[in-house]
Amino acid sequence: MLALAEARGAVVAAPAIVAWPDRDLRAIAVENAVEGCVLETWAALVAAHQACAAEDLELRVEFAAIAGDEARHAELAWRLDTWLSGQLDEAARAEVAAARQAAARTLAAALAAAPDHAEVIALGVPSSRAAAQLCAGLDAALWSQAA
Repeated sequence: MLALAEARGAVVAAPAIVAWPDRDLRAIAVENAVEGCVLETWAALVAAHQACAAEDLELRVEFAAIAGDEARHAELAWRLDTWLSGQLDEAARAEVAAARQAAARTLAAALAAAPDHAEVIALGVPSSRAAAQLCAGLDAALWSQAA
């Protein structure tokens, strides 16, 4: 993606690597629910959308590969969520579920407020209306159903 972005005139900053402090199982479960179950699942769906909707064929091919990778990340997060749930007490499981639901609501609100830009739509990113519909579908099928 770096090469594709730079070939199209983008200046890409190097990612910052930060150390994470040790966390207990509850904190890991909450982080996994938010980052994995919600955001990785959303990323997989957006990449799949981009693989179909991007104007540039070369980008569609790359987004298809990314969608598969993101789907594997999301699948791992959901499997980890199931395992972690079995390790936690009822209060911790409720905290994880609340964090997942809050993350889904935050994502939905951000999508509803996101402006549509032609250059972003050309990359296959769903319009704000389509994104809201996709997000609502994930919520109904996954996030609100998860215990």
